[in-house]
Amino acid sequence: MSAQEDAHEGPDTIVPGSNPPKTSIVTRFKRNFFTREGLVGDYDYAFLFRPNIPFMRKPRKSAPFFGLHDPMPILLAMLLGFQHALAMLAGVISPPIIISGSGKSAANLPPDVQRYLVSTSLIVCGILSAIQITRFHIYKTPYYLGTGLISVVGTSFAIIPVAQGALSQMYERGICPIADDGTYLPCPKGYGALLGTAMVCALLEILLSFMPPKILQKIFPPIVTGPTVMLIGTSLIGSGFKNWAGGNGPCSSIPPPSQFFSLCPNTAAPRPLPWGSAEFIGLGFLVFVSIILCERFGSPIMKSCAVIIGLLIGCIVAAACGYFDDTGIKAAPAVSFIWVHTFPLSVYGPIVLPLLAVYLVLMMEAIGDITATCDVSKLDVEGKLYESRIQGGVLADGFNGLLACLSTITPMSTFAQNNGVIALTRCANRKAGYFCCFWLIVAGIFSKFAAALVAIPGAVLGGMTTFLFSAVAVSGMRITSTMPFTRRNRFIITCGLALGFGAEMVNNWFQNVFTYSGDNAGKQGFFDAITLVCSTGFALCAFVTLILNLILPEEDEVEDVATGYGVIIGVEKRVTSSLLEASSVEKIVEIDRHLGCAMSGLQADARSMIEHARVEAQNHTFHYGEPLRVESVTQAICDLALRFGEGADGEESIMSRPFGVALLIAGYDEDGPQLYHAEPSGTFYRYNAKAIGSGSEGAQAELQNEYHSSLTLSEAENLVLKTLKQVMEEKLDSKNVQLASVTKEKGFRIYTDAEMTEVVSRLN
Repeated sequence: MSAQEDAHEGPDTIVPGSNPPKTSIVTRFKRNFFTREGLVGDYDYAFLFRPNIPFMRKPRKSAPFFGLHDPMPILLAMLLGFQHALAMLAGVISPPIIISGSGKSAANLPPDVQRYLVSTSLIVCGILSAIQITRFHIYKTPYYLGTGLISVVGTSFAIIPVAQGALSQMYERGICPIADDGTYLPCPKGYGALLGTAMVCALLEILLSFMPPKILQKIFPPIVTGPTVMLIGTSLIGSGFKNWAGGNGPCSSIPPPSQFFSLCPNTAAPRPLPWGSAEFIGLGFLVFVSIILCERFGSPIMKSCAVIIGLLIGCIVAAACGYFDDTGIKAAPAVSFIWVHTFPLSVYGPIVLPLLAVYLVLMMEAIGDITATCDVSKLDVEGKLYESRIQGGVLADGFNGLLACLSTITPMSTFAQNNGVIALTRCANRKAGYFCCFWLIVAGIFSKFAAALVAIPGAVLGGMTTFLFSAVAVSGMRITSTMPFTRRNRFIITCGLALGFGAEMVNNWFQNVFTYSGDNAGKQGFFDAITLVCSTGFALCAFVTLILNLILPEEDEVEDVATGYGVIIGVEKRVTSSLLEASSVEKIVEIDRHLGCAMSGLQADARSMIEHARVEAQNHTFHYGEPLRVESVTQAICDLALRFGEGADGEESIMSRPFGVALLIAGYDEDGPQLYHAEPSGTFYRYNAKAIGSGSEGAQAELQNEYHSSLTLSEAENLVLKTLKQVMEEKLDSKNVQLASVTKEKGFRIYTDAEMTEVVSRLN
């Protein structure tokens, strides 16, 4: 590490008190605010706004990457911070609007309180994001608060299903008032109970933050968190669809509770219509299509803000057609801040278990989001500094959940979508993160902005939230896909999803199990808690998958690992001359004890890439005392391929060319057996089975038909040889093919001549 880089690492060091002297504050202030370089720089600002129109794209130099502590122009930081704020705006405002809205499963708060909650949500998100970004050292301990990265936080979607179930139960129990005509009246007491209980449950995540991340990931692996997050998203999609059709309140009930709600949103609205009217469907569809068009044709800044642009287009059309009610905007004060309205805090026992499940999910999401932020910020995703960032991030996530509830807002969590902004803009600089916080706080203070957001018609809001909630479900699918689909894992997921989806589709299935109606409040609360858990799909799924993952023994693949579970690599050894010694044709090589690769292409290029990978693996083992992950080795190889094909600063050079070799990299690490395909261009993908080289199309088709995840090692050997046999010009024998295996017990191993003879004879 250079001296300059070491100086930049001051705020992130693990040992307290080791920060080197900082540059003069006055000198930095003059450079940033009174020089062209500090204010504007030489960045290609047009890149952010240039649309992606076919046949009109102009070649440009790649945008520079701004690291965590790199100097950055003020104007660019303001623009990218604004882009981050826009990317998270829809997610920040949706939960308070939904929870405080109308209907049996909402708090039915007055319009002025709804406007306040939206404003406060923006302000609190800005303040709590600054805590994550700054990273505070806890005095006289090795612990930190915050990640020191652009880890922005927003109001969590995971709380919405719990809030809806709890408020519905409170109306049934008489805790929340109902008018004589069946209208649901405002329930600040219920909202306060939600805040108070969430605040107490946040202590769980705070305590767990001091455990090593590896232990947390073993207790709560993707098999638990993935299906849970997916069910959170699917449970919310119904709410978005109801809004899309006109509203999620009483007007969506059949029949409506009163004449006032016979039209949506009510008969006093500027242009009320029956729920499900074509006009409402069209407004939501306009928002949805606008999001798709932004993704296809939009500039980088438009793509990351596609949801907000779609919402804006929908609002413009809705206003032109007379669907907007501006009464609330006119009545709203000019400014607002935290604690303008307060709520009576209390603990509502029945939602303790669901909220504990929520915080466990938020914790694992935070670990994944922070890892992704480190990756796109080009920082290490292993080692002591990385683990310190995880610890600080999880602690801040729990602490932020507690502070958010004290600030009258439901719990906050890290936002994953901003990692896409970092990758798209190539900016991981914290200065952009601080400007994001600034824009959020400013937007929240000016309450007219919040009033305009609350006045958005339900159909427009539904078109946006349906997309957002679907993205949550897809995020759960992505988490689930990171684990191997063994028979045991499939069984656990099946059990969790069966009960989870069932509870979501028929959420009153458990209502009549407990029929207690006595005066014992504790007993009634206990029964209500069980009923609420069993009626909340994601909570039920989380508990089922967690318990089954702990009690079900690992299937025979633990034994099979020694005899059958791993990765098999097979290659054809073409001996082009009778004078050529067959043993000198090396197409499978070892990189480290736990991984190796097969090559197709120029062997000279392959040697350069493999030597680079070996050095990276050995350096990591020497420094950290543990093997380098298979994905990290693949990333190092592909980074070399990218650098080899570029000149300085991304400029093309006449002396550079892409590598002329493709690699199949196989290994076994803490994530199990893995197979990656590294392309000559520098991109890589993970596969369960893959063929490269001449005849690979036919071989890939054979693998597609024959491969299944429960293959033993012997069956995998047969499949590899069978596939090679179909595409080889010569007759397959033990001399013109080569196999290698990688397993947990034996690591990477190239088969001996005797073993090859045995395997080939078994195939024949």
